[in-house]
Amino acid sequence: MSYSFTVRAASKAALIEAARAELAKVIESQPIHAHDADAAFTAIYNVIGLVDEPAEGHVLAANCSGSVYSVDDSFKGASISVHVNPVRI
Repeated sequence: MSYSFTVRAASKAALIEAARAELAKVIESQPIHAHDADAAFTAIYNVIGLVDEPAEGHVLAANCSGSVYSVDDSFKGASISVHVNPVRI
């Protein structure tokens, strides 16, 4: 199972909360992602922490994706990707 979402916000704190809300939607629609949710949110939080607050006239965008692979309730693989960058508004 895999997911991908993009969120935008005017501050790092707001971006973290927007990403948290989208990740909750992923878990609701794909419960298997409860297995990797903590790792995904930690990655999101840490990558957002690396960038500066957006300059005037910009917002931050976070593109987040992940996948898990399981067989018979045994997890065989996982991937998490997070990209954060400023976007001119």
